[in-house]
Amino acid sequence: MKSKYLLAAFIFPVLFSCHKGKDILPGTPANPSFVALRLKDIRIAGLPSPYYHFEYREDKYISGFNFSNGLIYDVTYTGSDLALMKSNTAGASPERISYGYSNNQLTVITVADAGITYRRAFLWYYPSGQLQKIEWELKLENGLFAEEQSCTFAYYPDGNVKEILQQYFAAGQLPEATFTDRYENYDDKKNADGFTLMEPGRFRIPVLVPGIPLQINNARRVVRTGGAAITYEVDYTYTYDNTGRLLAKTGDFVNTSSPDVGQHYELRTDFSYYD
Repeated sequence: MKSKYLLAAFIFPVLFSCHKGKDILPGTPANPSFVALRLKDIRIAGLPSPYYHFEYREDKYISGFNFSNGLIYDVTYTGSDLALMKSNTAGASPERISYGYSNNQLTVITVADAGITYRRAFLWYYPSGQLQKIEWELKLENGLFAEEQSCTFAYYPDGNVKEILQQYFAAGQLPEATFTDRYENYDDKKNADGFTLMEPGRFRIPVLVPGIPLQINNARRVVRTGGAAITYEVDYTYTYDNTGRLLAKTGDFVNTSSPDVGQHYELRTDFSYYD
């Protein structure tokens, strides 16, 4: 059981499953499904619970965000644009995640601790407005930034993400790796957790960007290939309420890499909403 939970924690950032986005303003509350549905909690078996918790203003904008049952962020906006997530967790360092825009598109994210930026990300888009690539950089001991991770996105014609090419670079103490996650067999129900695909896979920083939807619907199958430490296939089953809101997501995870090739694990995520 312990190994099952450790595996769930390791693969979580890429197992969660940015519609045409040129006319989407970052921060628009009515566009992304998880905001429109007034998502309250996401609970993931084997991880701190709730792993995500959302609070909203009367105008439906997100006002507060709790990550991993302990990291609490206040959320502020400039107009309709998400501008800042500021940690107010008791006893924790005053982390700030700031968002910068150009031509109504998010182009840079900076992460600062005690006023010093130690990570940053740059974003590029296709002519359609869909997110094409995000590159994360880490500040090294010499004060210079080095590329740490990049994600390149490809889409189906309906706007759902098809593939994410992930490249990890030898910044800091972690080795290089390249792999691809492919999302297949989407259903026709509204997605509630696609925002998690924006999060970097090597470090626990929540990246909350309501205006960049990566998934409109829910992928029934995810396949990872490449030189990752673990490659796998996951077949998902979804449960919905009578209004079409996602209630539960269960996955049959099959390891396709040695030494545990063929080993199955059960994954489960539960969702709740405000009325």
